[in-house]
Amino acid sequence: MTIKINNGEFLFFCCNDGNLDLLKQEIKRRYSYLHLGYSKGRFLTYKTTKDILLNELEPVFTTRWAKSLKKVSKEQLLSQEINILSLTSFTLHYFSLLDDETQDKEVSGYFDKYNNCNMENEFYYDVVQIKTDEFWIGIHAKDQRCAIFPNSDPKISLPEKSPSRAYLKMAEAHCLFNISITENQKWLELGSAPGGASYFLLENKALVWGNDPAEMSQLCLTNKNFTHIKKPVQHIKPEEIPSDIEWVSVDLNLNPKQSLAEVFRISKDFRFLRGILVTVKIVNLDHVDYIQDNINWARDRGFDHVIATQLPSHKREYLLVLLNKSAPKRLTVSSKKT
Repeated sequence: MTIKINNGEFLFFCCNDGNLDLLKQEIKRRYSYLHLGYSKGRFLTYKTTKDILLNELEPVFTTRWAKSLKKVSKEQLLSQEINILSLTSFTLHYFSLLDDETQDKEVSGYFDKYNNCNMENEFYYDVVQIKTDEFWIGIHAKDQRCAIFPNSDPKISLPEKSPSRAYLKMAEAHCLFNISITENQKWLELGSAPGGASYFLLENKALVWGNDPAEMSQLCLTNKNFTHIKKPVQHIKPEEIPSDIEWVSVDLNLNPKQSLAEVFRISKDFRFLRGILVTVKIVNLDHVDYIQDNINWARDRGFDHVIATQLPSHKREYLLVLLNKSAPKRLTVSSKKT
C-alpha cells in the first residue's frame, strides 16, 4: 500500500546532522518537481507540483520522508483537537530533532504506548518535534525503507570497549535490514582497522577476514575467529580469501569507483556470496550526482536488489546494500527495486 500526494500538497524530510546540503542537492537533481517550502535544522518541507505516490521516492540522504499533514503546538498535539489515534491500522512514531534529540516528557508519556515498531500496521503516523513548541505530523507507509523504526533509528549504543564507531554502522545495517549473522558465517571486511565493525561481527560469532594495512585492535587480533590481511586492498589476490565468503563489508578511504572496482575484483568468484555492504564517502557535493551511477554499476554486475541509504551514525557518507538471489528472504528492504 502507498500514499498519494496531490499536486500542491507537501512532504517533509528529516536528515542526519550536517547533511542538509546533501539532501537538498539530491532532491534538486532527482526530484525537480519538488519545491522547497520550509527548513529548520534537520527538517525540510517540499511542495510537489504534480500528483505522486510516496513510494515513487527513494531519497538517500533522509532518515524519514512522509506526507506532511499539519504543524501543531504542544497544546494542540495533546488536546482532542487532533484525533490522530482514531485509526487502529496506524502505528505512531514520535521523535525529536532538537540538538540533543531530547523528547518532551509529557508528549512522550502521552504517546508512549503507540510509539512502537509494530510490523502489522500498513501506515505510520510521524510526530516530529523540531522546536520546543513546534511539532509536525506526517504519515508514511510500511513498504518504505527502514519504515518500522522512528526516524529509521534503532537507537543502538556504542560499547565503551569498541575499537571505533564503525561498530555502529555494522550494527545499524544488521538491525535495519534484518541481516542474519550466524555462528561461523564467513565475512570479509575491506578497510577493517581499527576494528569496530569486525568487533561487532566477532561478538556475533562470525568468522572475519579483515583487510587493512593499519593496525587492528587487540580485541580483534586475539580472537581466534579473526584473520588480519595486513596489506593495501589493491594488493590482495582473490586466492588469499576463502571462496565461500557469504558477506563482504567495505569501508575504504578510496573514491567510490575504485572501492567498487576492488570489491568486485576480489569477490567475483565467491560461490556463496549473499550480499555486499559498501560505505561510500561523499568528498564533495558533486558526488551526490553519481549515486545512481553506482547503483546501476552494481546492478549490472548481477545484484538483484540495490539499496542506497544513510544510517543514523553516518556522517557525509551513505551505504550501498547489494543483495543477490541467495540473500535471506527475511531481509527488511523497501518493496521497490531501485
